[in-house]
Order: sequence, then C-alpha cells, then structure tokens
Amino acid sequence: MQFGWYLGDPSNAFRDQVIWKRVNRGHWLVTKESVQAIENAQTAAAVNDADDDNASSDNEATLQHATLHAVLLISYDDCWLTPCGNRKGPTVVTKNFEDLKLTFQAGSPTAFDIFKRDFPIVINNVNWLMNEAAIGKAPTKDFMNPSNMLRFRHVLFEKLDHESVDAASELEDAYLLSEWPVIHIEAAKARDRLVSTHRVIPLPAYDIKGGAHLT
Repeated sequence: MQFGWYLGDPSNAFRDQVIWKRVNRGHWLVTKESVQAIENAQTAAAVNDADDDNASSDNEATLQHATLHAVLLISYDDCWLTPCGNRKGPTVVTKNFEDLKLTFQAGSPTAFDIFKRDFPIVINNVNWLMNEAAIGKAPTKDFMNPSNMLRFRHVLFEKLDHESVDAASELEDAYLLSEWPVIHIEAAKARDRLVSTHRVIPLPAYDIKGGAHLT
C-alpha cells in the first residue's frame, strides 16, 4: 500500500496512528500526526496572539482522514452501486435524489488464500474501530451483520458552497454532475435540477486489469 494502513496486518500497527475526532455533528477517523500538527499550530498561534476564530477554521482544514485498506468480496445479492441507484422516483428511504446513497456488503474473499487468512484480522480491527467510535454506552451498529459481512454506504452528492463552485467546474467531464450517467428519465430530470447546487462524489471502481470505472 502506497499510503494508509492495511486492516489485515496482524501487527495492528495502525491503531497507534489513528484517532476519532468530533467535527461538527459527526466523527472523523483521522491521523494522530495531523492532530499533533494542529496542537503545535495552536501553541504557536497562542504565542503570537493569533485570532482564535481563524485558528479554529485552520484546525478543521488540517485534519487528515485516515485511509484504511482491506481486500473483500462484494456480495452479488447486496450490491447497489449503479450510478443513479436505479432511481425511478421518490421512495420511502430516499425522497430526494440528492439524498441518494450507494450501498453494498462485502465479506471474506474466496479466490486468494492470503486475503482469506487475513479476513479475521480485518474483522477484529473493524470491531476495534467501532468500539473506539462508540460514545458512552451507545453501541455502534449497522456496519456489520451477524455473518461478518461489512456494510458500506457512499454519499453520492454534496451540496456546493460558494467556495467550492469554481473548483467543481474544473473537474473532469466524467465527474461533472451534468454528465453523470442515469438509467431512467425521472433520475435524469432530478439530476439536471441539481447541476447548479450540488457536485458528485464518485466512487471509483477498477476491474482486475486496473481499468477505471465510475460508480
């Protein structure tokens, strides 16, 4: 792995390198190195009598997400990764197109023994992460089922703010919301209404030869 940590590493070395941090209304898994960098910046700012509001804004910007890797087998029966979620109109779960989330479940690989052997370690580390994320006595849930299948959810659309509008216009055409592939006309109409207010957050997928596909 060129960056991040492999969850199947029996040494569990990553545990000393990551930490959950509260950001706005959610929790991020970030690197301890970035947290230390923020603390150092705060110390320097205090010495220089820097403005507290500016320091807070910079702190959020410098937190670095922790990147974790695992080799898993995606379940054929629980894979909902079509670019438009096969949307035909509002549903009980997703009333608005911009709230669409792509989901899938994944478990132990079957083709490569080395990754099959690592899978129990992956599960152990995922359980550790979830326990670390738990707040008080509130248990974490919905990320793993009783069969040790991991559940994944990907938020597909992000609302634009004033600072990100220009940046979004510089993305490759394939990543532009106006070019995002849909199956049904209802989804196309909903997509077009979002062009000026949202951007797409693609979930890259690759075939066995390394060819990129957009999901």
